[in-house]
Amino acid sequence: MTQTYAETALAPLAGRKVTPLSATLLRLAVVCIRWIEWNHSRKALRNMSDHILEDIGVTRHEAEREATRAYNIR
Repeated sequence: MTQTYAETALAPLAGRKVTPLSATLLRLAVVCIRWIEWNHSRKALRNMSDHILEDIGVTRHEAEREATRAYNIR
C-alpha cells in the first residue's frame, strides 16, 4: 500500500520530540491533508464512467452516495 500525503509529509519528523503546540499544529495539518485526499478521491469516484464503476463493483448510486457523504474526521 502506498503512503498517504500525510505520512509522506510527516516522515522527516518521525521519532523527534515536539512541543505541545507543534503536536497540535501537526495534527491540524494531518486533518487538512486527509480532507484534501478524501475530497480528491470522492471527486474522482464521482467522475468515473459507469463502465469503470462496474469494473470495480460499485453502482452509480453507491458512488454518488459516497461522493456526497459527510467527512468523518477523527
